[in-house]
Amino acid sequence: MSKSALSTFRAKEEEIEKKKLEVKEKVLAQFGRIEEESKRLSLIREELESLADPMKKEVAVVRKKIDAISKELKPLGLSCQKKEKEYKEVLEAFNEKNKEKVQLITRLMEVSFTFFLSSSSCFESLKYNSMYFLFSAGRCKSIV
Repeated sequence: MSKSALSTFRAKEEEIEKKKLEVKEKVLAQFGRIEEESKRLSLIREELESLADPMKKEVAVVRKKIDAISKELKPLGLSCQKKEKEYKEVLEAFNEKNKEKVQLITRLMEVSFTFFLSSSSCFESLKYNSMYFLFSAGRCKSIV
């Protein structure tokens, strides 16, 4: 029994060693894959950084342009607001003068109409007086 126990013990030890080697190989294989993936990740990171640098520069240039345009727009905006205010004031003055013009035209029409009515009665009396004068003077034989 001791030989058979010893041989089974050795067989089990060999089996354990084989499993250790298999596990060690699997671990080493995984480490190898991990190293490869790490290298790939570092390459990708480098590529991204190289792409990001020009973009950062472009972004900085665009921001500077935006700032410059904003500085130019500020006085233009103030000028525009001032012009709008002046325009509103002038428009208000124009509307007031236009109302005054309409009132004066209305008054002129009233005065003209009144004058026409009063003058038409004068013309009627002149017409009759001139007819009488002409008729009495014998200058006109028939007046319609």
